[in-house]
Amino acid sequence: MGYQRFQDVHHQFGIGAFLYNLPNVWVEVRIGSNGKVQGFSEAGIRAAKDAYVRWLASPANIYGDPLDHGDTEEARASEEELPEEPPFDPGKDLLPGAPRGASSWKDLGKLMQAVDPTLDWRRLAHDILKAHFNVQERAQLSPPQLREFGIRLANLVTALHNGMGGSDFPPPPAERIRAVASWAFDGLAVEPVYNPQPAGPTVNVPADLPEWPGEAPGAGEGS
Repeated sequence: MGYQRFQDVHHQFGIGAFLYNLPNVWVEVRIGSNGKVQGFSEAGIRAAKDAYVRWLASPANIYGDPLDHGDTEEARASEEELPEEPPFDPGKDLLPGAPRGASSWKDLGKLMQAVDPTLDWRRLAHDILKAHFNVQERAQLSPPQLREFGIRLANLVTALHNGMGGSDFPPPPAERIRAVASWAFDGLAVEPVYNPQPAGPTVNVPADLPEWPGEAPGAGEGS
């Protein structure tokens, strides 16, 4: 009965209606060792607060100044007691659902096509190699570097794919690609380039590439 009355109040007075008037903002998050989001990063919190302050001062805010309810000491204490999981390292850890094992590179190419077949993935990978690893082509990477490159690239593509919501949703916008690439490659700035028509398979897979990473930690190293 209480829940029904709350619903009635919501429909009558529009509780939370302002939420539909807030802009969409991409901010950085912390990812735990299990690949799950563990909350906002410090930079993400600052970005969200800055975006909210800008919205409060904009004509879109037709609701007036916000009410300061504050946090109770108990609430702050309970948050401080929560154990923190080890931070997710996009150069060593894989997101759930990311390609792994012997067919990693081929599966990654398929995932790229599923995310956006018009994005020039070769150009993006080449720009990453130059800026992050200071090499001109993938063949110049050492085996450990190649494995790191594969893991970071897999996390980049997987994060984009997971954020799409399904195959019927449009490809991620360029700003989303920039944000996820910055997360996957430690602040790297990239500029997506698009082909006018889908170009078919996006990666050539040499037979002698080392596996990265296997199901168990460290699998594929030294191949």
